[in-house]
Amino acid sequence: MKAEIITQMICDGALAFVHGERHPIKRILIPEANNLVITPHEGNLYVWENFEKVDCETVKEIDLPDKLVEKALGFMKTRNDILPQFEKLLS
Repeated sequence: MKAEIITQMICDGALAFVHGERHPIKRILIPEANNLVITPHEGNLYVWENFEKVDCETVKEIDLPDKLVEKALGFMKTRNDILPQFEKLLS
């Protein structure tokens, strides 16, 4: 599947935002998979759909194996299915 490696400037929190502290982060964007975006960052994996490509720069285009995209979609679905259960335990 065709994908783009993009960079986007982000803030690590409200305090950083207020002080204008931004830094670039790399993401993998898959437009044909409902704008799926995959962001490995500091040992975590963030995956979501409907990403709006705002203030981003395309670094390069890549071919991503369909199986890897399917796994990312499965990861996102599993997370979305179990997250409410864990949130309920903490409320």
